[in-house]
Amino acid sequence: MPPTTGRLELPGPRMTPAPSPDRRHQLQWVVLDARFHLLAVGDSLYRGVSPRATLDPAARRILLPEMGSVAGDGKPRQRNVEAFNRRWTVRALPILGAVSGTPLAMLGCYGPEGTPFPPRPSIGSWEWKVTPPGPDQQVRTYWSDELYDVYGIPKPAAAAQMLSGRAPDTLSWWEGPQYLDELVADHDRPQMRRIVDEFLTASTDALYVHCFTGRNPFTGELRKLRMAGRSEVSEPGETTWFRGTTLNIDHLSPDQNDRVGARDYLDAALALSREAMIGIDTSYEHIYLTTGAFAQLGVRLPPSRWLPKMCHHDDLETLRHMLKQAGERPNDITEPVRVRFRSTDGDWRWLEMAGTGVRRPTGEPYHVLCRVSPADPATS
Repeated sequence: MPPTTGRLELPGPRMTPAPSPDRRHQLQWVVLDARFHLLAVGDSLYRGVSPRATLDPAARRILLPEMGSVAGDGKPRQRNVEAFNRRWTVRALPILGAVSGTPLAMLGCYGPEGTPFPPRPSIGSWEWKVTPPGPDQQVRTYWSDELYDVYGIPKPAAAAQMLSGRAPDTLSWWEGPQYLDELVADHDRPQMRRIVDEFLTASTDALYVHCFTGRNPFTGELRKLRMAGRSEVSEPGETTWFRGTTLNIDHLSPDQNDRVGARDYLDAALALSREAMIGIDTSYEHIYLTTGAFAQLGVRLPPSRWLPKMCHHDDLETLRHMLKQAGERPNDITEPVRVRFRSTDGDWRWLEMAGTGVRRPTGEPYHVLCRVSPADPATS
């Protein structure tokens, strides 16, 4: 017999085996858009690739069929299945549009039966409605209740009344210019406006994916967000819809945006950045961007930001003429004009405005960025 050494031999540390390649995506939430294109798996972001080419065999076999059923009828599902020599729990959930009520995306996850699932991603849906320009125009973004959680702001009734005095509606929506000006961080507003322009002028229903910084209008808190959506192509002069989802990615590194190309906006904004500044959509005649210095002028900003509701009717044609001149000479600054805008105290405030035109992706029409300063009533 070998001699006894007197040392106690302890077993080595137990190693936790890595998940089998057949089920490497277990207990990770999968996000698919309505066209069944992959947007996220756990902490990994994707730009609309095929889920069958990306997900593990177990996810393809037991999860994708359930998510496909949810895409078809919009009803959540959970069931236990037998596969790969063990029992699994499979869960699939819809992300429904607030207006259409149809699935704009699906969440799905699978894991060993009896194992708790990880927390669901913070994701909500939006549906933009844009009608043709005119007195009855609408540029609105309708939100699901979950989207308020994504931005970290109060639920619809409270938010609607706090920001606009509006009574709670069956549907919860923001005026588009108000959303861009108050719920998107300053440095991302021009780029986000460019994305809206691309939606409006889209000739296909291609997927758009864009990372940006959302802003809580009540607390100023900033959050990293990622939107993904498609435009419903319509004939000129008809109502346009674009629909999609926004995902909170505060804990992730955003992917590179490849559909921005907003340097023209940023260059023009930089040229005027020492002054109070506003961005105007000349097609819809609304303000979609303001700077902090503009807020100090005491001008009332209604949710629609529509110029005919803000500018004195006797001065509206003067303002329109200046905007037309700016559009015809992009990157040149017009001669200033003096106009009256409704103030926060209900009176009229004289302002001096000069503008420079900025092209949309398709050429015309133009946006105009305006420098704004107080004007002396005596010289107006």
